[in-house]
Formats: sequence, structure tokens, C-alpha cells
Amino acid sequence: MNHQIVAALQVRLKAFAAAQSPVLRIAYALTPFTPTATEIYLADHHLPATPFNPDISIRRTRFLGIYQVDVNAPGTANPVTLRLLADAVAAHFPRNLVLQGSAVVVRIEAVSAVGPAIPGTDRTKIPVSIRYRADRVIPA
Repeated sequence: MNHQIVAALQVRLKAFAAAQSPVLRIAYALTPFTPTATEIYLADHHLPATPFNPDISIRRTRFLGIYQVDVNAPGTANPVTLRLLADAVAAHFPRNLVLQGSAVVVRIEAVSAVGPAIPGTDRTKIPVSIRYRADRVIPA
């Protein structure tokens, strides 16, 4: 189920990245990626919580988690540009957005949170945390 949730979220992120000028590349988890020295790019991370049954029915399972998108840029990048891009990522995943995947419906649970800039040795990143929920119902 988790791979179906991630796939639905990634379709939305790909659309966002493709609409930027220049188009942004995405560093997907567990996929080799080497950015150029001057490149601004996005990185996705899936942080699932433990699934549970939200009611007494044993036929429904709820999946909660955070889809984190990091806006990554060279350390010399304009911090205002990075913050605006992170805000745009958050706005692209608004509260109550419903994403239809191949076998799952994912709902964005809350307003996406833009974290503080995290400086590294030669790059800076701003995390955007997107809370989601997906329910799986087993037919009777």
C-alpha cells in the first residue's frame, strides 16, 4: 500500500517540478542522483506512520504519514528564492487535496509545513512536510 501512496504523491510533485522554469529535477529516495554544482532541485522522502484501524471494523485500515519534499540549492543561492520555492511546494499540496492513485485515494490532512533553512557544507535545504491519510477498505 505504501508504494501506491508514494506513487500518487509523486505524480503531484512531478507536475509541480515540470511547471517550474527552469524545470526542476527530483532526487527520489533510493535512486542515484548527482546534482550539478549550481542546480536547485527537489528531493522526496516518505515517512510512514504505523497503520491502524480507525473504528471497530476490521475491514478498514488507515495509513498516515508525512511526505517530505526538500528544496535543495547551492549554499550561495538566494535565500528568498528558496523560501518562495518551498512556499510554492507547500501551496501545491493544500489541505484537503485528494489525490487518486491507481488503487488508493490519498488526502492531504493539514496545511503543509515549511521548515527552517538547513545549511550544509556546500548546499542549503528547506524541508516541506506534507501530512497525508489514505484508507484501505476490504470489500465485504
